[in-house]
Amino acid sequence: MPAIDPPRGSFRARAKNFIPGWRAAARLRGGFDVSLAALVLVLLGLGLLMVLSSSYPRAYSQALSSGKGTPLDFFNHQLIFAIAGVVIMYLASWIPLSVYRESTRLVYAAAIIALLAVLLVGDTEGGATRWITLGGFTFQ
Repeated sequence: MPAIDPPRGSFRARAKNFIPGWRAAARLRGGFDVSLAALVLVLLGLGLLMVLSSSYPRAYSQALSSGKGTPLDFFNHQLIFAIAGVVIMYLASWIPLSVYRESTRLVYAAAIIALLAVLLVGDTEGGATRWITLGGFTFQ
């Protein structure tokens, strides 16, 4: 039986292949996390499939009754926002983590102000005040 040669290289080089947290630590130092992006795309695809399967009958009946539109209207609308979200996610992945860490207090304060603004100037729909209208743009 032939002898098995031990792996060559430093301990650090060998540890990269065997310690699962090593790659995660490398991602924290910078770089694009391909496995996370793949998981996000799989979940996004499943979500789009759910939107298609649940909205197709309603969109089909609306298209028949109004004579305009297609049964894929709701899906196409969601797909446009999904593509925009993936592009924004990719661009945000290139921002250093330190920028996010430094801006946490500002984002937290903005969220509290937005929550209070809903109480003061929010629109009530369906018995609940949840929306803010600025110009022609409405957000929740």
